[in-house]
Amino acid sequence: MSGTAIPILLKRAHKLPSPTGVALSIMQLCDDERVTIGQIATLVQSDPALTGRLLKQANNLAEGMMWPVVSAVEAVNRLGVQSVRLLALSFSLVDQYGRGECEHFNYALFWSHALLMAVAVKDLGEMLELGMADELFSCGLLSRVGCLALATAYPMEYSAILVRGLEPRNLLAEERKALDTDHIAMTDRLLKQWGLPEVLIEPLKFHEDPEAIIYAHGTRQWRLATLVHLSLRIANFVLHPSKDPAFQLSELHLLAGKLGLDESDFTECVDDLLQQWRMWGNSLNVQVNDVSSFAAMVESHTQWFKVLVAGEDARFAEVISDYLRDECKYETLTTDNSQDALSLALKFKPHAVLTFGSGQRMNSKGLCQALKSNTWSQHIFVMMLLENDDEHRVLAAFDAGGDDCLPQPVHLRCLQARLHTQARYVRISEAWERDHKRLRMAAEDLAQSNQRLLQSALTDPLTALSNRRAGLHTLAQTWSNASRYSAPFSVISIDIDHFKCINDLHGHMVGDDVLKLVSECLQKQARKEDTVCRWGGEEFLIICPNLELREGAYMAERIRQAIALNPYATDTQSIYITASLGIATWDNQIGSIEQLLGNVDQALYAAKRGGRNCVGVQAKQQVRVLKVA
Repeated sequence: MSGTAIPILLKRAHKLPSPTGVALSIMQLCDDERVTIGQIATLVQSDPALTGRLLKQANNLAEGMMWPVVSAVEAVNRLGVQSVRLLALSFSLVDQYGRGECEHFNYALFWSHALLMAVAVKDLGEMLELGMADELFSCGLLSRVGCLALATAYPMEYSAILVRGLEPRNLLAEERKALDTDHIAMTDRLLKQWGLPEVLIEPLKFHEDPEAIIYAHGTRQWRLATLVHLSLRIANFVLHPSKDPAFQLSELHLLAGKLGLDESDFTECVDDLLQQWRMWGNSLNVQVNDVSSFAAMVESHTQWFKVLVAGEDARFAEVISDYLRDECKYETLTTDNSQDALSLALKFKPHAVLTFGSGQRMNSKGLCQALKSNTWSQHIFVMMLLENDDEHRVLAAFDAGGDDCLPQPVHLRCLQARLHTQARYVRISEAWERDHKRLRMAAEDLAQSNQRLLQSALTDPLTALSNRRAGLHTLAQTWSNASRYSAPFSVISIDIDHFKCINDLHGHMVGDDVLKLVSECLQKQARKEDTVCRWGGEEFLIICPNLELREGAYMAERIRQAIALNPYATDTQSIYITASLGIATWDNQIGSIEQLLGNVDQALYAAKRGGRNCVGVQAKQQVRVLKVA
């Protein structure tokens, strides 16, 4: 979120989603380290609905134990103080924000989707041993609370964005363009404000775009981010079915495979969580769809084994087709014309073709040869139904490219057995293709993760500037070039004045925003060839190749003025920011990078001793301070 967005947001802070009543009291009480379980239980008992929901959750955790949880004290004891805090927060938001002023924001669908994600993250997360059940539940439920926040704080503006029906990436861009923030950033801000564990919050930034995940493949953070993305895709599949559900299903199984979930175990788990979704919907008064089991959805959307029956006897062809469709559950088409059979094979893409006849309209041998001579159809299994099992006819059928043959009259059970063998082969081949695709995707993910890991190792996560490690590498390269070509370069150190006071008076979130604001200012003032680094804490460093001391001093003064003229604004006041700067320039009398950085530090300390908000310059073992006019 940029600095200009912060005052706008703070003016509407009272509109942002927040807990009230008993939930708010529980959250405040849980912040007291001296709080007891009895005190929290007494507060929980004052809200019968909350008591019932916590008992339900506690008994879910106690499944398999001899005695059920029947009292608020037992529930709080079973769940733990922080889990009760998170659940009270979650339930309070569901109760309060079931409707609102944003015309094109579907509040009922939002909570239905959020609840399904909550159950999915909890159940699958427990299978993968990624965290405590209650924390995972709240993580899933609130993973997209930023959407609700934008609908609540900016009802008119957000409705105008939503009515356009944008894709997720385009939606984020439009949110930033219109509101100077987006739902991912709002989710991050609110969850931190509500005290969710940082280890759960960070992976949520990537749940819409798994390609942007910065964590190493297979780590807990990577698995959690991928899990939340999988849960998002499950909720989308159930509540926002696409025009190609079979593709959606294949993507779900690919994602589950990346997490090490077996296909059958995954299907069984999704069936269980859909039942829990309906139960929680009744408990929280959230509207849920009456969907069939996931296994049934998989079966209804999974492409059947396809058979094209091409024979000159249309009636016999229909008999075979009806049997295969009704008894074997295959998808079938029939034709009595060779040319039509080729056209249908191109469109229908059958796994098998049954053909018989030797007349003008239907020549089974010619059809078989045509199918086997085309690259798009040569993989199709072709079975020829012969008039008899004469050796000459059988050999001719195989010479034409046939894969199998049966004499007439055809025994349908025998035909079914042979096609079943081919269907099993097709399933094995498709499974191999899926596994191969998964391995290829895993290898690509690993390569991308390694690249992102390398990038993250060189980048400061708060400001997105180069970090100290990257800065030292750039400094070594610049030093090498300067030594080789006698090209000057300067180093400028920037330290925010009285930054600890900003943190103490206004909080660390404001302190973080101030650091971002200063980093943006430095990037605007730096040249294209300069490298801006966050050196540590509130200190920054700019490495400036081909810059003499005189020009560097002017640049440092320009930076100082830009920082001083760009205050951080809140809803009640402006926080004026100043910085002390030090600059030193390389020459052949300086023997090492450490000596150069020591010179920069001397200049910076001189600026601080000179009253701060000024520039210290180190040259020829002397330090002077440029006084502010």
